Amino acid sequence: IIVKNPAGQAEVKTEVAVLAKPDMPAGPVRVTDIHPEGCVIAWEPPDDTGGAPITNFIVERCEAKSQEWMLLSKAVRSTRQKITRLTPGMVYQFRIFAQTMHGISVPLVSEPTEARYPFDPPAPPPKPTLKDKSRHHLAIQWQVPETDGGSPITGYIVERKERTAVRWEKAHRGVIEELQLRMSDVWDKEEYQCRVIAENMAGKSKPSPASEPIIVRDPSTKPSPPEMPEVTDKTKTSISMRWGPPERDGGSRIVGYVVEMMEGVSTEGDVVWLKCHQTTMIRAMELDITELKEEQPYRIRVRAINEGGSVG
Repeated sequence: IIVKNPAGQAEVKTEVAVLAKPDMPAGPVRVTDIHPEGCVIAWEPPDDTGGAPITNFIVERCEAKSQEWMLLSKAVRSTRQKITRLTPGMVYQFRIFAQTMHGISVPLVSEPTEARYPFDPPAPPPKPTLKDKSRHHLAIQWQVPETDGGSPITGYIVERKERTAVRWEKAHRGVIEELQLRMSDVWDKEEYQCRVIAENMAGKSKPSPASEPIIVRDPSTKPSPPEMPEVTDKTKTSISMRWGPPERDGGSRIVGYVVEMMEGVSTEGDVVWLKCHQTTMIRAMELDITELKEEQPYRIRVRAINEGGSVG
């Protein structure tokens, strides 16, 4: 500062503080501890506070698709803020203002952040299989999914339905931690299908493929042999046969028959029985066997198969 008059001048030096609004907070905004309903955000103080101490920070949020900002807090004293009450799956942005006695800074804006766990639900388990059954219970088992989605599996949910039904229903209470389930509330001779859902902190997997239809009943045993086959017609190179059903079905419905033959009549040594039809089994109780060798003796046998897969 210089002062002048006719007699001369005087000069004095002094410091002047220029006060202004603060710069925006230093970034970037760090978003951590993300989950479907909240997260934690953090930032750094502004490089230039405008000559006055920071009194507080103001934090706002908006849904990324709307750009309508909502005040979360205007009295944040630190450079860290816990965010709550987010909508799972929604994408958000956050902005932070610094405030001093001289005003409010321009905002520091975060990158879009989705309210979700930083991992995914697990893959669906493989198709469940039958473990054991009777007319009073049904037990299934399954394997772990190919991937857990990045978070340990917390349990499984088993759903079941009658084979002809459309709606799947939960087959138990709570969540199952083992890889098997025994169900006692089943109906004798009813046919069920089951599927399994895996679960972790991120949510539930898609359902597994449905099991093969399972009929609730006591395990079947081998049926008795069919009635003795009889020849109904023959030529030089063919023979027609028929037979009757077995006396005992082994506790399960007869679904077909296997007809086999061998050359010769002796059963000593290495005997080779050849199937007389191209399919796994036949349903009729008669069969025409062709392309036989002329004058060659044959032995022919018939075996019954029941619905449980047992062969008599």
